[in-house]
Amino acid sequence: MGLQPTFRRSVLLALVLVTLGFGWWPLSFRLKNDVVYSPEAKALAFNSMHEAGVTFVRGIAFYERDLDTRSWPGVTILVELRGRSNGSGLGVFLEFFEEEELGLPSLLVSQWQTHLALRSRRDEADVARGYSEIGHREMFSSGEFTQLLMCSERGRTRVYVDGQIVESRSDFPLIGPDNKFAGRLAIGNSSDGKRPFTGEIRRVTIYDGFYRAGSSRLANAKPVIDLDFRAGAIPSGLEVPGHFVPGKRRFFNSVGAVDWEKPGYRSDIVVNALGFIPVGICFAAVARRRARSFFAVLTLVGLASFSLSLLIEWGQGYLVHRDSSQLDIMLNTASGMLAVLVPKRWILFL
Repeated sequence: MGLQPTFRRSVLLALVLVTLGFGWWPLSFRLKNDVVYSPEAKALAFNSMHEAGVTFVRGIAFYERDLDTRSWPGVTILVELRGRSNGSGLGVFLEFFEEEELGLPSLLVSQWQTHLALRSRRDEADVARGYSEIGHREMFSSGEFTQLLMCSERGRTRVYVDGQIVESRSDFPLIGPDNKFAGRLAIGNSSDGKRPFTGEIRRVTIYDGFYRAGSSRLANAKPVIDLDFRAGAIPSGLEVPGHFVPGKRRFFNSVGAVDWEKPGYRSDIVVNALGFIPVGICFAAVARRRARSFFAVLTLVGLASFSLSLLIEWGQGYLVHRDSSQLDIMLNTASGMLAVLVPKRWILFL
């Protein structure tokens, strides 16, 4: 004997809410911004709560005005920082990004374990991944503050660590294909909040010229951006939101944009492939009372699963610890439709 209609509806509603809760857990839509000033280090500390294990918390800061390098003959970026590995891949401490651009940012300056990694956007016709990358090994292994200086003009780029040149390239413009950039600067995280940097940043200075070792050109240059925390306070020109607000949000990322390197993503694939079966069983129970043919039931269950998954992935666009993905929608929908194959006699209220 089947269960009463009211109880069946209650079971369906409960499973929908549970599925929605798992998709949005821990419901962290309004986060405290994980950025504090450290008087001891005379630096801005990023993502210390994240480092302590609160994985859904994020921190970020922004240069409050737009940056435009299109008329510059070259660019030099000076950063003093100390980083610690956060165990979750790239920790981005500088990102040059365009708010309207949905693709890769123009430049990511980041920490990978104890190494420095610079990713500069390129045309996909030129490189397979959409970016070119250079770096330096063991830059963050000492646990002390390090001075990083990056300079570029046209296609030439040099990287210095604590005054010593560690990389010199003639085919690697630093900021995008030609160092011509107009957009914003995010500090201590990627602009979407997905790649937090764990550590302290003491200074960020950007000059509109190319640094030449042994010359006085840079010393006499006026910096376009000069964020120096050594004076004992957060300098003017820096925006540190009270609550975490990313520079850009990403909704429904394409299947091709899946980050397979992200820890735990493969297990997430399995969860998405099977997780909609319980709620799909309830959708099937409702559909069988309104349609006779198997294909009609399958269509109704597919539409219901798709709609619920769409709602979950839309919400995940506001959750920095989750990835809003078209692939997840496809897997969830298929998982829900798979439940139609469960025999009616196996489930009491079918």
